Amino acid sequence: MRIKDEIGEFCAEGRIGIEFMNNRVIPLLDVQENIVMDFDGVRSMNSSFANALFANLARKYGKRIITRLVFKNIRDNVKNEIIGGLSFGLKDVAR
Repeated sequence: MRIKDEIGEFCAEGRIGIEFMNNRVIPLLDVQENIVMDFDGVRSMNSSFANALFANLARKYGKRIITRLVFKNIRDNVKNEIIGGLSFGLKDVAR
């Protein structure tokens, strides 16, 4: 899935991250082992979006989510936000 086509160049709203998770990502994860997220053209992501999407996926799927999501064409700044979101969600799982 091309994130720029789904969300746009700037992934910045938590509400959109939640909607994207519920309407696109979780339905795919329910029928596919892995999904490819292509970030070509995505210029930035903030923690609100990253936490809404990736922290909640980590809470739902646990550490397995790390191997189920495949990232392509990702800028370093976007990668850092994704790592932060996943880490934030996995902290809750570890408790």
